[in-house]
Amino acid sequence: MAEQTESILAVILLSSSAYLIWQILRFRQRRAISNSIGEAKYDGKARNPDSLLNPDDNTLNEMGRLLRWEEGSEE
Repeated sequence: MAEQTESILAVILLSSSAYLIWQILRFRQRRAISNSIGEAKYDGKARNPDSLLNPDDNTLNEMGRLLRWEEGSEE
């Protein structure tokens, strides 16, 4: 009786692990296909580099807040 139970549990574990591996491989394949379709390759360049030369007020306020936080954390 114990051998039969072990055999049944082994089959259940093997089938569940095979199913999980199949799902992982399927997910990887779908992700690889979706990444290759319609997406430009990353080249590291800014989309609009001229906009970096003229920051808006919100950006300057945020930078000031971050600099004040950095000054306070060094003390």
